[in-house]
Amino acid sequence: MMRIWMLVLGTLNLTAGQPGVPVEFIGGTLPGLAPHSSARLYLPAPDALVLQCGRTELTIPYQKIVTVKYGQDAEHASVGAILIAPTRLLSKLRKHFVTISYTDADGQPQALVIRVEKGDIHTVLAVLEARSGRPVEYQDPDARKSRSSDTSQRK
Repeated sequence: MMRIWMLVLGTLNLTAGQPGVPVEFIGGTLPGLAPHSSARLYLPAPDALVLQCGRTELTIPYQKIVTVKYGQDAEHASVGAILIAPTRLLSKLRKHFVTISYTDADGQPQALVIRVEKGDIHTVLAVLEARSGRPVEYQDPDARKSRSSDTSQRK
C-alpha cells in the first residue's frame, strides 16, 4: 500500500513541475489526435501557441487565430458526492472549454476545442486575447459572468 502512495505522490510531483498548462483535447479538425486526450498548452512564445498531445505537436501562430470562444458546462454533484458531503447538493461542477478557430499554413480553416482547468482558464483566455488581438467570445451567459466577476475582483 505504501508503494502505491509513493508512486502516486511521485507522479504528482513530476506533473506539477512540467511547463505549460495541462488541458484536455476534446476534438476538432485535426487529423491524428484522439478526442479526449491529455495535452499541454504552451503560451510563453510571443508569436505562437503550441499544443502538445502525445507525440504530436501543433503550432498555431497567434496572427492566424480567427476566433477564441469560451464556454462552460455545469453539472450538478453526483449522488456519491452528495452522500459524502450533503452541502455538495447545491454546488455545480463547472468545466471550462476554449474553442480556437484558425487558418492553417495551407489557408484552410481549422478548429480545436480544449478543456482547461478552473485555476488556469483566466490566464489562458487573457494570453490568447492579448497575443491574438481577438476578443474572447462567450458561448453562454455563465461564461461571461464568470470572466467579468474575475476581472472586477482584480481591480
